[in-house]
Amino acid sequence: MVHQEHPEPISFRVRDIVSLYGTWSGSSLSLESVAARTGIAHLMDRDFSTLSGGEKRLVMIAAALYQDTEFVLMDEPTAFLDVDRELLVYDLIRQASLMGKTVVVVLHDVNSLAALCHRITFMKEGQVVAHGRPEEVLRTDILERVYDTGFTVRDGIFVPVRRDLSGLRVRVTGRDTWRIEEILAMHGARWEAGRWNSITTGRL
Repeated sequence: MVHQEHPEPISFRVRDIVSLYGTWSGSSLSLESVAARTGIAHLMDRDFSTLSGGEKRLVMIAAALYQDTEFVLMDEPTAFLDVDRELLVYDLIRQASLMGKTVVVVLHDVNSLAALCHRITFMKEGQVVAHGRPEEVLRTDILERVYDTGFTVRDGIFVPVRRDLSGLRVRVTGRDTWRIEEILAMHGARWEAGRWNSITTGRL
């Protein structure tokens, strides 16, 4: 499993961390081959605590793959990574899938889902909003329910847009009033004639 956040082992080399994962699961894979596939071969003798956030992420992905288990769980595996490393991780996920493994990935990059996933589950506040094949659930109406913002499609890419504020009526009392006003103002709205109006693109 690749966690979104990971503990900082004290004075552990990258080699030690990755090999421990394989030892626990009884992996038959070559440590060197996994290091090469995940792009961390040059880091194997480095102290884990001296690595950058992106390098640490790749080490934990390598450790997860080195376990050679039937199921692989990844929580935000591309966090802290540059674009070239993101593409590497996506390739590794595809390779694992082709090898017959079930890979469960938590992602917030909507546009990566169609190219990466066979099935998508959208969740909000602990509840399933939609589940199905990419062509079934990657729709603007579903995305708007999940992310509480508008979406449009440009050249096949989902682009978030600000929702229309015109005519929005807000009735709040007590201590929350200042917070509502602050949020609306942050999105470029202003109070006119008893209602909030958009002064940017007409979207919030």
